[in-house]
Amino acid sequence: TLAALPQDSAIPLPYANGYQFGTNVETLDSPVLPIDQQEAAFSGALAPTDWTLANPSWTSSAGSGISTAADLVIYVRALVGGGLLPPDLQQARLASQRKTSPDAPEAAPTYGWALARFGPLYGHTGELPGYNTFVGHDPVRGITVVVMANLNAAPDGRSVANTAAMIIIDQLYGTPAAPPLDDGEGPLE
Repeated sequence: TLAALPQDSAIPLPYANGYQFGTNVETLDSPVLPIDQQEAAFSGALAPTDWTLANPSWTSSAGSGISTAADLVIYVRALVGGGLLPPDLQQARLASQRKTSPDAPEAAPTYGWALARFGPLYGHTGELPGYNTFVGHDPVRGITVVVMANLNAAPDGRSVANTAAMIIIDQLYGTPAAPPLDDGEGPLE
């Protein structure tokens, strides 16, 4: 049986407030703020807007779940290691990885059926106004990286969770990780 739909969009406690510089319209083409706004933000004169209670229904399935870091560890391990799809479809999904550009270096991220590969980790990124997440799992070494941020993009357009994840991956593996991809749903989505 299906669970009853919630009657309100309240976020269950506890939760982190989520912030964004600019508006969705201002950052539609690029998350990079104009130079004067970047300078104001980095100096502390421009604060981000609190988007915590904005209704995410406009994002379709991207805004349909609320997760903890522990939830995302379980999810990305199943996403990469199996359990969400029949085994033959899971193998086809992993094999669907392709270079993001014909002239991309071998170390560049690849993308397949809603699954990216960043060096040895498979996973995905996601964001809404106010929030940014990176999840990755290395099935060979059993390493899982989950980074959640309550600012979706820095004033210079860098994706906060993705930037932190690349630093963590570099520390874990000793080589710089390729940056996450923009899958067309937003900056480094």
